[in-house]
Amino acid sequence: MLLLYLAKDLESLKSLQPKDIQALEDLAVYELNSLLEKQFYLSYFVNVSKESTDNMTPIELDRWVELLKKQKELENSQVE
Repeated sequence: MLLLYLAKDLESLKSLQPKDIQALEDLAVYELNSLLEKQFYLSYFVNVSKESTDNMTPIELDRWVELLKKQKELENSQVE
């Protein structure tokens, strides 16, 4: 989400201190890595295509991963 905000208002970044810009860049990289990790989980564990995950919003990705975690918890509880 931060990436979208920054992309829309690049002009406002000019007024920030270099350390603040670096912190925002670090956060954006973290968010991107998080999205890619969620895409991987869905592709690997649920066989959702990369194309499908590319078309999901960050909120949809979050929800799908939550559902995957719940499913895995249910499977694990049935084994015990």
